[in-house]
Amino acid sequence: MIEKATLCTPFLLFFGLLLFASASLAEPYLAVRSGQKCVACHVNPTGGGKRTDFGVAYGLNEMPASVGDTPYIDGRVNQHLAFGANFRFNAEYRAVPDSADGSQFSTSRGSLYLQADPIPGRLTLYADHDFADSQTRELFVLAWNQEKNAYLKAGRFFLPFGYRYEDDTAFVRSVSGINMTSADDGVEAGLELDQWSVHAAISNGSNTSGDSDDGKQLSINAHRVEPGWRVGAGANHNDGRGSADKDMLAVFGATRLAGIEWLAELDWIREDNINTGEDKTGYAALLELNRLLRPGHNLKLTLEYYEPDRDVDEDEQNRLSLLWEYVPVRYLQLRVGYRQAEGIPQNPSQNTDLFFAQLHSWL
Repeated sequence: MIEKATLCTPFLLFFGLLLFASASLAEPYLAVRSGQKCVACHVNPTGGGKRTDFGVAYGLNEMPASVGDTPYIDGRVNQHLAFGANFRFNAEYRAVPDSADGSQFSTSRGSLYLQADPIPGRLTLYADHDFADSQTRELFVLAWNQEKNAYLKAGRFFLPFGYRYEDDTAFVRSVSGINMTSADDGVEAGLELDQWSVHAAISNGSNTSGDSDDGKQLSINAHRVEPGWRVGAGANHNDGRGSADKDMLAVFGATRLAGIEWLAELDWIREDNINTGEDKTGYAALLELNRLLRPGHNLKLTLEYYEPDRDVDEDEQNRLSLLWEYVPVRYLQLRVGYRQAEGIPQNPSQNTDLFFAQLHSWL
């Protein structure tokens, strides 16, 4: 298990990253590795979901261990219509103290993407439906200005806040309630300038603390991207109106140093339960390291920390994960990993060893 003395390590490394990044030369680590912003690889400017033509080309030609000369499809039907897909199948084995070990298979993702461009480069109708969960994850209209540096989005979408990590169980995603399983209905506006990405949204807020006619959720995320590093901050206010209010701040950054992509995020979370009068403040942190061992082989290490309530002693949780990602050919990825979790002894579910494998295919 991870010793408590090491719990502050993610924070020290995170702030060290921010201080020394300027001195250094989808999943967020791929954006860091390629030096691109999210909007370069995804139709949704804030990332996730269907890939752009550039994102498709990157996945087909840069990620596999072997490309070969076999024919391939890129999902583009014509200049007005394109489609994509994402499939994930998991196998897990979990060991819980004082309990019987368990294992399971699950199909966690079966998304079909549809992109219609009535006016290419200016107006897009977008849909992301997950057949594994029988739900529409995103459904919106996206309009760009003529210079393609400002946009307006309306519909159902993932809210802008922090990094959009693939792992929705990460503390910075699950605790914040803003992840790729909790899209919300609303309106979003954004700027995509040379080095800056700024996104702001107003939405129902039903994904975290309930919806009402006048209680809404406000989200903003700002991100500066340079060739060797990037840094950003986000804020979110969810007005529960009669139930609970939630305020969150995030700071995040990344760099590529010594052949490793370093990503870090720290979230501050305050929840005010109006019914009980209770107010608690906590925080969640993540440090992720990625190393390209050789073409098609990526090694990922993550350190996580979660403090649910800073007024309560010894309720912290921490996790360590080690993951190998292998892309043998186009459209196919194998992920194998191990996660060690440590929390309060009274809760066995917080003290587990998890072994997992995932088959991932996409278009």
